[in-house]
Amino acid sequence: LMFSRIAIFGLTGDPFTVAHREICRLAMKELPIHKLYVIPTCVDYHRQGKAKCLCDFDKLKCMKHMLWSLGSEYLGKWEIDEHEIDLKVLCSDNASLYDDIILPRRFIHTLLDFRCRVGIDYLTTMILGTDEAENFKKWYRYKDVLSNIDSMSIVEGRDGEGIDVIHKIEKEGIEVIPLMIRDKELCKVSASK
Repeated sequence: LMFSRIAIFGLTGDPFTVAHREICRLAMKELPIHKLYVIPTCVDYHRQGKAKCLCDFDKLKCMKHMLWSLGSEYLGKWEIDEHEIDLKVLCSDNASLYDDIILPRRFIHTLLDFRCRVGIDYLTTMILGTDEAENFKKWYRYKDVLSNIDSMSIVEGRDGEGIDVIHKIEKEGIEVIPLMIRDKELCKVSASK
């Protein structure tokens, strides 16, 4: 499948919401991809200090049920990449490993691990909400993230966040493909809120 395009949607997923499900549906329907990989991250970067809603097992179970609920039209078009959660479980009984491997982990590590496991021959579209895209230049090694993707799909339409964020990403030399959530009620749903 050399040069096939995949999409990756990294998220905390605590909890995986109807808005996340809609983003996945839109990505599979509207993006020129052959597969969507949903990647629950093991470190909740933007939720430090906030209580967890779900344990990792329940988080994955919720994601699977929500994605299965999209129906047979989407079966085989998505996959949940559980590597991060498995890594966290492997390190959980050893405080030193947890401190050395899990706590310093950032999205660039998730992305590089994923590309090594799935293959580097895929063109990769990264899906981001406008809230995350707005802060993208503050991400740890964001230029390395950009050098390991071919395009970015930015989900528009939440909390009055503007389309101007797309131009900021395009200035970094990356193609941006907008995804629009048209249901305004779904736009109000937020896992972190």
